[in-house]
Order: sequence, then C-alpha cells, then structure tokens
Amino acid sequence: MPGMRRTAFSFAAGFSALLCAATLLIWAAFSDRHLAIEFQRPSGRWEIATDRGRVWVDNSPQVRRERRLKEQAAQLKEAAENMVSPALDELIASSKEHSAAVADGRDSTALATRRKAARAAMDQAIANRRRLQQAYLAAQVRPTINHSIPLPVTAAAMAVLPAIWIVRTLGRGRRARRSWLRGQCPVCGYDVRASPDRCPECGALRPGVELDSTDRVSHASS
Repeated sequence: MPGMRRTAFSFAAGFSALLCAATLLIWAAFSDRHLAIEFQRPSGRWEIATDRGRVWVDNSPQVRRERRLKEQAAQLKEAAENMVSPALDELIASSKEHSAAVADGRDSTALATRRKAARAAMDQAIANRRRLQQAYLAAQVRPTINHSIPLPVTAAAMAVLPAIWIVRTLGRGRRARRSWLRGQCPVCGYDVRASPDRCPECGALRPGVELDSTDRVSHASS
C-alpha cells in the first residue's frame, strides 16, 4: 500500500509539473494577448481565458447569447405592437362601411366578409402581441459571473506537488545514505556492516553502487 501511494503521488506530481510548465508557457506566449476557450456547463456557456497575465473563468458567452435573444425578443415585440394599429384601423374602416351599406340598403355581403377578415386579423395581431410580450418578459439576462487568478499564482500552485516530490526524494536519498553509514539497511533494517554494498536480506544496494552485468542477470533471475 505505501508503494501504491508513492506511485500515485509521483504520478500526481508529474501531472502537476506538466500543468505548471503549460501555465508558464501560456504566461510567456499570451501575456499581452487574449486567448479564450468556451465550454458547456449546466448553467450555460462559460469560457476560460487569459488576458493581461491572468486566467479568467466567466459566463460571458452565455450572457452575450441571452442579450442577443433579449434584443431579438424586443424587436419582435415592437413589430407585433406596430401591427395592432393598422389592424384596428382596418377593422374600424370596414365596420363603418358595413354599417353605412346596411343603413342605405345596399348589398353588404362583401363588406361583411371584409369586416370579418379585419376582425380575425385584429384578434391575431393582439394574440401575437401578447405572446411576444410574454416571450420578452421571459427572456432574462443573468448577471456576469467571473473569477480570475494571476498566472504566476497558478504556476506556483501547480509547482507545489513537484516541489514536495523533489524534497521527499532528496530526503529519502539522504536518509538512505545515513542509514548505510550506520550499518543498517534503509529498506528492511537488516545489519549490513558485513556487506556494506548490498543488503543480504532484501538485496537493496547502497546508494551510489551500480549492479554489474553478472549481478543484473542473477538479480533478475531471482
């Protein structure tokens, strides 16, 4: 289990070192330019961007989209409102002509059809205006949410795990050398004063000692 934890920590430290290097590269290459990458979240479109030496995460793509939809809804609502007055004027004019024809005893069939069509157009214009007004009111624009952090701080945060890994590795090497100097195997604790180059119990080598070709074959076969 300790070996698995050590391997997992080494992998995490290596991945963090790669992120640190990428952050430094972005800082150097895009310190005076804007770089943005959009991504989808349940709350809408977000983006991560670099600008003026900082990393920004915000929902500006979603806000821009909602503003466009709000503007389109406002234009449609205005167009629907402008259609109500002509439809009302037509209805009034057709009603007056129909009433005059009836009063004069003239054939009012065509005028009645015209008045009926004007009434339907008026009802449709009012329904469209009501529907588009509701759509305009329902088109909400959420406030902009943004978070930023300087790229140097990001790089420093990414460098924490690699720094810990280096310190632990160097400390492990120093402890191993001190243990060999005391005549004790740093792996299993066996007394290695009689064989100062290699532990006879677990086969661990003294730091700085390399296996020759014969030892490598025999160690691999064992």
